[in-house]
Amino acid sequence: MMALSKAPVPVIYVGPSLSQEEVARFFSPILADIRPPIRRNDLDYLPQSTKVVGIIDGVFHANLAVTPREILKALRRGLRIIGSSSMGALRAAELNPYGMEGIGTIYKMYASGEINSDAEVALIFNPNTLRSLSEPLVNIRYGLKCAYQDRVLTALERDTLLSIAKNLYYPELNYPMLLKQAQVLIAPNTIECFRAYVQKNLTALDLKRSDAIQLIEYIKKL
Repeated sequence: MMALSKAPVPVIYVGPSLSQEEVARFFSPILADIRPPIRRNDLDYLPQSTKVVGIIDGVFHANLAVTPREILKALRRGLRIIGSSSMGALRAAELNPYGMEGIGTIYKMYASGEINSDAEVALIFNPNTLRSLSEPLVNIRYGLKCAYQDRVLTALERDTLLSIAKNLYYPELNYPMLLKQAQVLIAPNTIECFRAYVQKNLTALDLKRSDAIQLIEYIKKL
């Protein structure tokens, strides 16, 4: 959705961490230029009036992903660039020393070295609706951590499930597939308890979504 306004509006690259419709509602009544996940060269074609860019989601294929060099060039042009959730969190952790800002738990996980691979946030999504078709590893990791803290899983069960998740190809990763693969290692009653826990708390366990909302709330206050 392109916002129509003579005044500079923030540009937000988003989907599937948070739907573009939700982003528009969160920004209302403030206008924003809401765009699909960022691709290589997108920053070069922004309106000259652009002052603030929020990067939430981005394309991850090697020849399509926005590069650190592109973002660095945009920062040097005077753009304020803030990242969270997915590609934004990854690039913000890489470029924070050069002026890119990061927001949210996933950014902090990258910045601290707790996670370091782009595989943590990779997923597949419908190119038409921008809705996710798999679950990112970082969300699974967070879900397992919460389940352990809430005593749904033991530390061993948490670590076993995380190991299984890490070994699943990211387009196939989701909670049903994870639990299917875990059947030979985890007791059936534990699997069912964890399944129910995830279903009950699915939105709360969506760390990418939570971080995306944090970025939007932050930019609204600028």
